[in-house]
Amino acid sequence: MDVKWIVAISFEAGFWLMLAAFLVLRYRYGMENITRLFVVGVVLDTFGILALGVWDFAETGQVNGFTIFVVALIAYSLTSGRQHLEHLDRWMSRRIQPRRPVARPTSRPCPDRP
Repeated sequence: MDVKWIVAISFEAGFWLMLAAFLVLRYRYGMENITRLFVVGVVLDTFGILALGVWDFAETGQVNGFTIFVVALIAYSLTSGRQHLEHLDRWMSRRIQPRRPVARPTSRPCPDRP
């Protein structure tokens, strides 16, 4: 397997791990400000995959399986991928409840002390 395939699959796996972490942090722990970081990560991930596709096409000068793979990923992310992401986002907001803070015991004076 060529290095370009390993790097492309690593980018894609990184995206899915980043998405899972984002959804857990946003809905389970209520970190709304994580959205900006996630968007930056998605843009960098997409740019990395696109750069691999352009690099492969420039090196070989022809359309091959890797180029088609990259074009398919980019096309999916710009079309159906957005809708699927919005659907997943809505689903998570309905299913996952924010973590409630642990109730701290109130301190009471000891009856043996004045």
